[in-house]
Amino acid sequence: MEIVNWLKANKEVLSFRAIEKQLGIPDTTLNKVVNGRSLPKKWVEPLTDFKNKLTENTNQPTTVNHSEIPTS
Repeated sequence: MEIVNWLKANKEVLSFRAIEKQLGIPDTTLNKVVNGRSLPKKWVEPLTDFKNKLTENTNQPTTVNHSEIPTS
């Protein structure tokens, strides 16, 4: 599923807890999803909308290139 792949690709830079809180998703759901549990269908659309708004506002690729993130 595209949204799960996006979560996995960006898990090091996304705050799953903040996303869950904003969208009303139960605690630890996203962490469980990137570790193999299936994403409940009712969260696919809200997460896809969240991703689209996030990428729309940044004009950045949907996957973060970790080598471009400053370390200091």
